[in-house]
Amino acid sequence: MKSGSYSTITINNYLSAIKKVIEYLEDPDASDVTVWELESYLISLRDKGNSESTRQYYWKVIKSYFAWASKRKGLGIDNPTIDLEMPIVPEPDVQPYTEREIKALLSACKLSEEAETNDRASYRFKRPTALRDQLIILILLDTGIRVSELCRIQYKDINLENHSIHIEAYETGKKSRDRSVYVGNKTMSVLWKLAAESENPDDYLISSSKSMRNKPLDRHDIDHLLKRLGSKAGVAQCGAHRFRHTFAIQYLRNGGDIYTLKRLIGHSSLKMVQRYLQLSESDAATAHRRASPVDGWL
Repeated sequence: MKSGSYSTITINNYLSAIKKVIEYLEDPDASDVTVWELESYLISLRDKGNSESTRQYYWKVIKSYFAWASKRKGLGIDNPTIDLEMPIVPEPDVQPYTEREIKALLSACKLSEEAETNDRASYRFKRPTALRDQLIILILLDTGIRVSELCRIQYKDINLENHSIHIEAYETGKKSRDRSVYVGNKTMSVLWKLAAESENPDDYLISSSKSMRNKPLDRHDIDHLLKRLGSKAGVAQCGAHRFRHTFAIQYLRNGGDIYTLKRLIGHSSLKMVQRYLQLSESDAATAHRRASPVDGWL
């Protein structure tokens, strides 16, 4: 595999995955591997309870490895994956957040869990990260950016005058594209308050603490945080990617076009954007059935 075509993280993940394939096949010469052995490995993943998306991921790893190996001079390897069928992943069940869930999550950011003691009434205290955690929710909801993109935002990327945030492509740019995204007045108000706490443009917007602005949270930190807030707020399946879905569907419901949406959320193709369009149109049809004055009055 060409290192220039993949990010460092992707290369390390692919290497780890291909090692598992090699172990399953008992370390054969690459030239001896057959399509039936590779099919057997993919079937074994299903037998172990892995999802179709996991099986498709390993299919991609195997395809990439043998595409690379078959082009290496001197190895004499025929590509055995030409007829290796790709596992089909069902369309994702896109469930956007509701207005009630968003308000509950924002409220959960403010105060701690109720603490109880033996000798006094239970009490709560203001969470020191309340402002930061509210901003995480507001930016993800208002822009549709990926959580990894949020983690990389520095104060120098923010234009407080025109309410924009510059998103810089990460490494190869395969999953992230240079673009500007925009936030509304309410999100900007919270952003202003957090920005007042830092004077260094290289500081990260979403950091682990006020005293460690040079250490950003990573996507795993934010996922854990959202799960805790979701549990506290009574919001099931609370995760960062649902904000991306919610932004996209609300954008289309409010009259946005799919081409601008594609640019704002940084997709390379219209496939997923068209999926969002179908969902928003389905919502409109359902809303009309509920609200039709003819059906309701006559």
